[in-house]
Amino acid sequence: MVVGAAAGQSGMAYVMRAGQICRTAEARAVKSENASAKALSEYARQWNREFYWEYRTGRASMETLSMMTDQDGDALTRGLERKDLNMAGSAVKKGISSGLSVFKARPKMVPMLVKNFLKG
Repeated sequence: MVVGAAAGQSGMAYVMRAGQICRTAEARAVKSENASAKALSEYARQWNREFYWEYRTGRASMETLSMMTDQDGDALTRGLERKDLNMAGSAVKKGISSGLSVFKARPKMVPMLVKNFLKG
């Protein structure tokens, strides 16, 4: 099993948690003497439960930012400065809050963000 940057995951906290999930799945496989793909797939199931939506949102955001012109980036930054973004709650709530803030700051970025989110 692979975790962290080698698995396309990012951020130290994510990598550390992914390592814990991996260790738990491996320990169960060793204890049950079952190292089949099905037994080890518990890692992927747990990682998806914990991180899938945050990962998809972050990846779409990164892709969108990489496609922006300097002028778009400057306008977005100006539109978001001094905004109190609500980053409490679930990944869905954070995504909606962030998406609304981006929409208010730079509406033309939203279709690009949605397109990148749907790409997967």
